[in-house]
Amino acid sequence: MALLVTLLWSSSYILVKIGLQNLPPLTFAGMRYFVGFLSLVVLHRLQGGTLPRGLPRPTWRALIGLGIVAFAISPGAIFLSLSLLPVITANLVFQAGIPILVAFSGGLFLGERTTGRQWLGVALTVFGVYLTFPAELAGSEVAGILLALLAAAGGAASNLLTRFVMRDSHLRAQDVTMITVGIGSVLLLAVGLAVEPTPTLNTTSIVLLLWLGIANTALAFTLWNFALRTLRALEAGVIATAQVIEVTLLAWWLLDEPLSPARLIAALIIVAGVILVQAPRGTPTANAIPGEPPGIPPAP
Repeated sequence: MALLVTLLWSSSYILVKIGLQNLPPLTFAGMRYFVGFLSLVVLHRLQGGTLPRGLPRPTWRALIGLGIVAFAISPGAIFLSLSLLPVITANLVFQAGIPILVAFSGGLFLGERTTGRQWLGVALTVFGVYLTFPAELAGSEVAGILLALLAAAGGAASNLLTRFVMRDSHLRAQDVTMITVGIGSVLLLAVGLAVEPTPTLNTTSIVLLLWLGIANTALAFTLWNFALRTLRALEAGVIATAQVIEVTLLAWWLLDEPLSPARLIAALIIVAGVILVQAPRGTPTANAIPGEPPGIPPAP
């Protein structure tokens, strides 16, 4: 079930790249996640859930911050990055950037010592990303890489905020996901409509939005939460790294993006590095991200 979810998340990169041919990136991202939010609300009601009440102000501030970072800044940046870069490059930079930033932020903000094994993982991840870069980068490619790194920074920051929310409240992971997706999607959609031309929806765009919102957001999060009932955090994290390889192969197969031996080797090196970074420092901890493993946010 967890592998099925990673395939859904990996396919998002391909579908987003197709949708960007007709839709502006920020508005596209906002609409996709708003459809996902509505789907999550419907699932929540079908499961007999009720909205949480009486949450303290620090928890609400953390939820708002998490919604802005994880479901407005991060997806907005990766959608913009995908409009400038090939899918394979954007995905490798994004997936590699998160564990690197998590390794640094854990020591700075959480007082968690980064082990030698994790630093080795960071080094491998940086080397893997280096192998994917061409000898010379155009201006738009540099902008795309910086945006992918911004999206990764949003993913790393969401780790810290989520750990605070899940540690100091009794909210379920599903509730945290629904609330934060709602906050982030509304903000992102408002910004997109304000700064981008009004999108013209056709049949393909509508189908993509519905599939991305319902299947790749609401259904994927629900299945992932179900899988996490039996998977440990490290196991879930290792399975989620399959996205690095899956996106690479899907982009080569469906979008005809070139897949050189160096890119494939780079993807394998990044997978090894991410797994080493995610290795526990000591006592295993509970999953930190709502509906997904530590350090692995959803696909765009």
